[in-house]
Amino acid sequence: MRVCLVGIFRPQPYTMMTLPTAVVHCILLLAGSVLILMAGAPWWALAYLLAGAALAWLSSRKGGLDFRPVMRLVRGHNIGMSVEAVHIGKQIKEAAEHANKQQDLSSHIYTLAERSSSEVQVVQSSISTIAGFANDLASGMSTARTDMAQANDQAREAAEVMQTFNANIGKLLEGTKSTLGLMHQISEISQQTNLLSLNASIEAARAGEKGRGFAVVASEVRSLAERTRVLAVSVTTQVKEIQEHSQHTAKVAATITERIGRTCEVMGATTQQLDTFAGGSVRVSSEIDSIRDIVDRVTDNNNTISDNIGQMRNLSQDMAKAMNACSTRSRKLTAAAEDGMRELGKVTLGEAAFDKVIVRLNECRRECEKGLKQLVDQGFDVFDKNYQPIPGTNPQQYHTTYDMAYERHFQPLFDAWAESIPGCDLAVMCTEGETYPPTHVSKYCSKPSGDVAWDTAHCRDKRFHNGNQMLSNVSNDTREFLFQAYMRDIGDIFVLVSQPVYVNGRHWGGFMFGLQHEALKD
Repeated sequence: MRVCLVGIFRPQPYTMMTLPTAVVHCILLLAGSVLILMAGAPWWALAYLLAGAALAWLSSRKGGLDFRPVMRLVRGHNIGMSVEAVHIGKQIKEAAEHANKQQDLSSHIYTLAERSSSEVQVVQSSISTIAGFANDLASGMSTARTDMAQANDQAREAAEVMQTFNANIGKLLEGTKSTLGLMHQISEISQQTNLLSLNASIEAARAGEKGRGFAVVASEVRSLAERTRVLAVSVTTQVKEIQEHSQHTAKVAATITERIGRTCEVMGATTQQLDTFAGGSVRVSSEIDSIRDIVDRVTDNNNTISDNIGQMRNLSQDMAKAMNACSTRSRKLTAAAEDGMRELGKVTLGEAAFDKVIVRLNECRRECEKGLKQLVDQGFDVFDKNYQPIPGTNPQQYHTTYDMAYERHFQPLFDAWAESIPGCDLAVMCTEGETYPPTHVSKYCSKPSGDVAWDTAHCRDKRFHNGNQMLSNVSNDTREFLFQAYMRDIGDIFVLVSQPVYVNGRHWGGFMFGLQHEALKD
């Protein structure tokens, strides 16, 4: 994070300010104060308003007065404002990054919540379908259990009927057996009757005419006995057939009874299994209903979450808009600081720390232009853009046709200049366009180690730095003075003060000092 403060560098000895000049300064400072207050700057911004009022009052007096104390105060506060602007800018940047990240996260979460809601609705629909199937299954199992129980009861009744039938068949067999015995007795009686009738016929024949009637009776008795015998034989045959059929029927009935008994056992076991399965179906249906209730609650909660996340997303968008507004105010603060530095760069106030740095910057810049002209006089093309990659360097470094001679001439000067200014970290020149430093102070011209992170920090020479906006401004800005403040990763604040460098009237790049901001304070 940086803030760029640009002013026209015309350092000149301090002279008494006339009334019109003082009034102009007063107007500029008042305008800057208004911008500062609009930007939401801290309490010290009021010093600009007080300083402007003092200048207006002093300028109205005859003969002019010494404004150096007031100007030092204004300049000190302007430097302080630049530092505060860096802090504000850094905070705004971090807040904007957090707001953008929060907006991205809330949008991502909102998308996931919407997707989750859709998936929960699908699950809810599936659960409802499964619940319907489970209820139908439970109902079907209950019906099947009832039907199976009825069938089992009917099978048991059939078994009882078959047992009664078997008993009746047994009685029938006993009756046929008894009938056969009776028929056997009838057959024996018919035989005996036949013998008796035969004997009666013989006796009737012996009696002659007197026994004729008895003979007729005997003949009829014999005929009846024969018919009885024949009938007895026929009945016996039929009874035997009935007995055989009854015995076969008894065997079949016994088999049927046995199988019905087994069927009853199987149906009883099946009924028990159906009881268990029906009970399980009821429990499954109950559990599915519970799950459906839970899914319904999850759906409601998910809808609530989606609504809340939607509100969070809207709040994040509002926050992003607010941060854009803060950025606008920060730019107004930067503009106010630019105006202040543009005016403050017009005069020198003697031996103040800021004056010493600016004077030294101007002297070193002239030495740089002189050294570059010497290289040109020696035949070097200091505007050479034919950069040759140096093998084995990462970040990539480059040679030019003049960089080695440039390094021999300028590196000792850069080291000496940086050491001569309290709080100065570096003194360096960069070319226009690529922001290429052919050399640097010694501590930033280390030999590459192969460690990218280490080389990035310690091998800063012979590289392109045009991706760094601050360094690019140093190289490409052709105004006479550039003041930039920035905060390093470790939290301390540095400033870059720079001037454009020309060779034979052609813009070559820029020369800068990088130093701690405290070095500019008295």
